Amino acid sequence: MALRLLIPDAVWSTLEPLLRESKHAAGAPPRLSDRLVIEAVLYQARTGTPWRDLPDEFGHWNAVYQRFRRWEKRHLWARLRSLIEFKFPTSPRVKFIVPVTVELVAL
Repeated sequence: MALRLLIPDAVWSTLEPLLRESKHAAGAPPRLSDRLVIEAVLYQARTGTPWRDLPDEFGHWNAVYQRFRRWEKRHLWARLRSLIEFKFPTSPRVKFIVPVTVELVAL
């Protein structure tokens, strides 16, 4: 399956510095690129597919999900959205999907 990527290069060049500065120096570098993780989150939000069913081209689903959660806990998604809204205030082609997770509750 060929991936359909959504993040234009102009938007990525705006997001990349914020992601780079938010990284921790400790530990090994991640195997998945930040851009691919964001593309995977956008794919999941767009299609509604369960995390476990993400296409293999995005990497292991749990690696994507764990980074999604770490960024959510650090409020990085809100910072990314604010940055996009500031840099591209009137562009109809640049939209940002606020990731939302759904918890299943056993009845």
